[in-house]
Order: sequence, then C-alpha cells, then structure tokens
Amino acid sequence: MRASRVTAVLYCCALAAVLLAPGTTNATPVPRRFFGISPFHPLDFPPLPMGTVGHPTFVWPAVESVRDSFNFTIFDELADEAVARGMIDTPTNTVHMAITLGLTPSWATSHQETCTRGGGLQCSAPPDDIVDWKNFLLALIHHFNGVDHPHVHYYELWNEADDSIWFTPTIPDSFSQMLQLAVAADSIIHLDPHSLLLTPSVTGKVSSMVTWMSDYLRAGGAAHADGGALHGYIGGGTLATFPFPESDATQGSIITKVTDMRAVFDNCGLAGKPMFQTEGSWGNFNETDPDTMAAWLARWELLQAGMRASNDLQLAVWFAWADSAFGWGDLETQAGTPNKAGIAYEQIYNWVVGASMDTACTQGTNGGVDLRVDKAGRLSRARGVEDERHDQLHAGRVVHALPRSRRQYHRDRNHRVGHDRHEAAAVRGRHADQRGRGGAARTARAARDPERDARADRDLVRGRGRTRLADRDPRRAGAERAQVRRGARRGLGGVGRARLARPRARERRLFRAPRGARRQRHDEGLDRAVTRATSAADRAASAASQRRRCDPAPGFQPPGGRTRPTPRR
Repeated sequence: MRASRVTAVLYCCALAAVLLAPGTTNATPVPRRFFGISPFHPLDFPPLPMGTVGHPTFVWPAVESVRDSFNFTIFDELADEAVARGMIDTPTNTVHMAITLGLTPSWATSHQETCTRGGGLQCSAPPDDIVDWKNFLLALIHHFNGVDHPHVHYYELWNEADDSIWFTPTIPDSFSQMLQLAVAADSIIHLDPHSLLLTPSVTGKVSSMVTWMSDYLRAGGAAHADGGALHGYIGGGTLATFPFPESDATQGSIITKVTDMRAVFDNCGLAGKPMFQTEGSWGNFNETDPDTMAAWLARWELLQAGMRASNDLQLAVWFAWADSAFGWGDLETQAGTPNKAGIAYEQIYNWVVGASMDTACTQGTNGGVDLRVDKAGRLSRARGVEDERHDQLHAGRVVHALPRSRRQYHRDRNHRVGHDRHEAAAVRGRHADQRGRGGAARTARAARDPERDARADRDLVRGRGRTRLADRDPRRAGAERAQVRRGARRGLGGVGRARLARPRARERRLFRAPRGARRQRHDEGLDRAVTRATSAADRAASAASQRRRCDPAPGFQPPGGRTRPTPRR
C-alpha cells in the first residue's frame, strides 16, 4: 500500500467511524489516560499526545542492579516528564504511569542460565529469597510516596508470565512461586491507597493466554489483584504477510484477545474489576511499509477504544516510541519526529479522546470494521478519498470540516481567520464612519434648534440619530462633508461619542461603586459632552461663515475658459 497521505491510509483501513447524535449513548467519554505509549528514556520522550506512560523497562533489575543499592533516576525523570505534560491526578498527586515489577536482577537468583535479557542482568527465574523481593517493594513504595515523588497509578506484577522466556519457575508447581510474589506485593503495594496492583501480563496465542490466566486466578491469584493485565500483540516471528489487528489468522485478533480475557477475568474472580492492555504493537520489524504501519496502528487503537465500555478496558499502551533502529513498534524517525504511524496515532487520539463509544466493533459490510463514536460534532466518517475532507455533523447537516492534510488544514484555517478578521475590521470601520457623521449632524442640529438641545445631548451619549448629513440636506453635502470628516477625526463624532457611550476602563473596574456615585459620574460625563458639543458647534458655524466670505461669485470664469460650477448650499 502506497498512499500519499495519511488520510488515504486511514481509508485503506476500511474503518467507518459513525458519529451519533449527542445524547444517544450512555457510555462515558474516553478519557485521555486510555492512550499510553512506552518510552525508553526520559531524554527521548514521545512528542505525541498521551495520557499514560507505559513501562520503559522492568523496575527491579533497573533500580536495584546491586543488592541494597537503589537508583530510581530513570523512573523519577519519566514521572517528572509525565507530570509536566499533565498526566497526573492533581488532588492525589498520582502520576498515570504503568510500570512492570519483574524480572529478577541477576544477583537475586542462582539460576544464571535464565539471565538472558538486559545484558545478563535480567533473569526470568523468581528470586531465591522472597525477602529480597519484599525489600525492593518497600523501597519502591516509600520512594513514590506522593510527597517526595508522586504516587504511581499502576504496578504490573510480572511481564508475560505465560511465556517461559520471561518467567521460568524453578519448582514443578508453576504457580506457587508467582503466588508468593503476588502475596508479598499485595501487602506492600497497597500501603499506597492510590496505587493498583495488576496481575502478571500474558501474551501469545489466545488459547495459552486463557489457560495460564485461568489457572493462575483459580490458584489464588485473583485475591491479590486490582485488575487484569494482557499484552495486545497479534502475531510473532517473521510472517510473509503480517495480520491486521482484526485478523484471527495467527495468535488471535485484538478483538478476540480482549473479549476472551474479559470472560476469564469475570469467571475466575475478577468480575467487576477493570482490565488493562499494558503492551502491544506489530512487534519487531513485522511491518516496514510506512503507509501500512499507519493503517495498522489506526485499526489497533480504534478497535480497543470501541471495546473499552463493553469490556471495562481501561488502558491501551503502544510499545514503543522507540526509534527506527529498534524496530519494535517504532513511531519515531531517526530525526526524532513522529513517522507516518505516529501521525496516525495523533489523529486517532484527537478523534477518540472525549468521545463516547457505546458498542463494540462489528464486521463492516465493506470488509472492514464498524464502530460507533459520539463526540458532539467532531467526527463522522473517515471516507478516505485522497482529495476528500472528513465530514462533521453540525446543526443537523453534514459539512466538510477536517481537511486532507495537516498543512492544508492550517492553510485553510489561517485563510478563514484572516478573512473573518478583515470582515470584522470593515464592519467596525463602517460603524465608526456612521457614528462620526451622525455625531457632527447632531451637534449642528442642536446648535440651530435650542428647543431640541436636550434631546440632542441624550442622543449624543446614547448613540441615536445616526442620520447622514448628505441624506438629510444634499445641498450642503460639498463643503460641510469635509468638515464632518475633520470633526470625526478630532473626536467630535464617533470617537467622542463612543468614549461617552462606553464607560472607560478605569470606571469599569469600579463596578462596585454605589449607584449614586455611578449616576454622578454619568451626569458629569453628560455635562462634559454638552460643553464639547456646544463648543464644536460654535467652531463649525464660525468656519462655515469664513468659507462663505471666501467663495467666488456665481459664474466666475477661471483662466482656461472652464466655468467653475456654483457650489450647492
């Protein structure tokens, strides 16, 4: 698939996002913290919108690489970065971050043959002495205590415990050692009332995930978990054609994994408790075409967002931000900017966060997947013709709203804003011109007709009587129109009247002054206006009289034979 625009890529996903009218669903809006990304280092934090920080590495071997020597630097910096970007519950000082406790550091186990990760420092075998595990957990929970450092929201007990690469029991009973770790973690993690302890995560084929988690929960694990954890990988290894997220061809679709694991949690002791997808993507170099990567990510995120309400799926973490050299679900170019898949992620985030998605996804008639979104006019349908804009439901009709590219969007938006500002300035100019001419006409009328003087004064302040001089007396439109313009510039008309009609900024700040004081200021302003109007009228009459004495006689013949017309009075 080679499309020139990300919107075309989203169309190739064949996802129809149908916008419901506001109020047609009881589902709660999708919160920001539903979307997570795993970074690897705080110095390379994703420049993308997100609500939860996924695990960068495994806490125990990273923090306590040497016995009783704890270094939380990388996690402190990630938490600080998350707080700076607003990923925190401020009243409780709890940062939305999901971290995975196990593997085991190499010094804590005698089974060194299992230390195949992290340069030999991370081991899949459980610790030889449970006291080492407890000491680490106590140091961890006392460090992220909400005072010196924020509380951490999610702790995942172990990484992919159903895979022997990540958890290798050293006794025949494969669950007793994991349960021992869970019992210790339950008592210590819950010293912090703001933290949740999740089950070990599971991955691989749906059948193995269901079997391992069912047996673990029935063996006693359900009593020591606040929620269930799973990983959302769709396939493993090198495949000629890597499946899309809705395909059950290899390990099971993301739809099947979420729904089957929800059934396991409900039937094995975690009914009513949420579930969390703490890691997932297309994996390691399984997708290399930029357009296909964008389409794959869009499907993966939208499908899970559609199952959030019906399956109590509270988190979907993409693994990882990474870089193009790492290849594991990477969203980062070598320049450190989002690639096409990263741009697609940002678009999906903007569509979904704050929307209500009341039903799970279903198979669409066009071979894609349909899901229902309610965001009160934000998104209707990603139709995907390259030059076509997305639709927006507004005021009972569909109008084009989302352009085909970010550059085009900003270009159109700037054009609209500039046009609106130009129109507003033109309207304000016309109003000011009308106010100026009306003010001069009113002052001249008040000078000629003393009986209407009081009414003219009130009109001067209230902004009434905006009759143009030329319309009232066309015979005097010549010389006196120029006088009106000069008077408006000097504040005789619009400017002076506007200043009187609208209280000055200093007076607006005195809004608590007694009514009598406000009335006094109003009367004083009225007196000043009358004085200025009378003086201006006198000056205008004097100037008009002076001009009349200098006017040429009727029929005056200037040099060159052209007759100057007699000015109209």
